[in-house]
Amino acid sequence: MVVTQARTLMSESPGVKLYPLKSSYLDRVGYDERHKVLHVIFKDGAHFTYHNVSPEKFTALLRADSPGRHFTDHIKPGHKATKVIPT
Repeated sequence: MVVTQARTLMSESPGVKLYPLKSSYLDRVGYDERHKVLHVIFKDGAHFTYHNVSPEKFTALLRADSPGRHFTDHIKPGHKATKVIPT
């Protein structure tokens, strides 16, 4: 996984709805279908975006019995991550 940092706001992905998850690891996730970007907000408040995530992977994450495990197994390893630093 490649991690970069960027000063961005959720407003740069207009219309992204954040969904709360029942997870001890992940707090909320949102998806920008136009840009194929997954927004992940962790329980500790950290915000990362994951790039080139398919709509199917996002749907699978929302439906997973264990969203944290699904994220760790299926999204985190294969997608570039950017840490969002609030401005």
